[in-house]
Amino acid sequence: MLAYPAAREAGIQIVHLTWGFTEEEIRSAPPALLRKFGTLLDKMNVSHPKQGVSGYDASSLSSAYSHSTVSSSSSSQSYSVKSPTTPTMRRPLSTAKPSLGDEIGPVTLWNKQIILGGRLLVRNTWNAELYESTRRAFAASLNTPLPDARFHKTRPSGFFWGGLAAGGAASSSTDPAAAPDVVKFLRARGITTLFFGGAGTESGVWASARDAGNWGFDVVLLADGCGTKAGDEATRLVQENCEEELGFVTSCEELARQVAGLAATGQAR
Repeated sequence: MLAYPAAREAGIQIVHLTWGFTEEEIRSAPPALLRKFGTLLDKMNVSHPKQGVSGYDASSLSSAYSHSTVSSSSSSQSYSVKSPTTPTMRRPLSTAKPSLGDEIGPVTLWNKQIILGGRLLVRNTWNAELYESTRRAFAASLNTPLPDARFHKTRPSGFFWGGLAAGGAASSSTDPAAAPDVVKFLRARGITTLFFGGAGTESGVWASARDAGNWGFDVVLLADGCGTKAGDEATRLVQENCEEELGFVTSCEELARQVAGLAATGQAR
């Protein structure tokens, strides 16, 4: 947590990139993204579509996978599958992994309070909200001269671009019209150097850092401000790749130390 107060002291703009889908974004999500957050295959307990698994018609699986919409009931914790070729399932799916947009049901908080978690990674739901201490700091910042900013992402990278440019050509990082809102926000303020930290060192953090570099920003990875469940080797590889491909790796501790030094000489802002 050293980076947040140091950034505020130095007058550095804080930007939060968080998952948050609209209905249209869920409908247009690519198969790879749906697979990341749980799919029909997970709900059917199918390890491989070519294997004979009791309870479904394998010939219909590809069509069901491509066009399915999955809903759940938070009260029964069971899922129903609707598709053009709905497979027959003989086992209850109470332990199935929720898919993107599914209701995740009741969630027990650290203080034993039980709340409804909302639909998985849909905007304005509890499960897509900032971590509580970060949320409070974000809310408090809104009453300061330099409030935090927040942008939703629909890919591991918060700096993802896609779609088609004028004339049907594929868009690129040099096309201003294709720039995500976060890029437009930073450019409008003349911000050129970005410090990165967050959860998913080898996934969201690294994907965002690389795309930010592709957009022309100078990238600095805050090594001790990143976390992952993938293990130390994944962390090491990201740090090495960042140093070799993007240029800079430092720490929250070093950032705080440097800001304190500037503050002591009246140069923090």
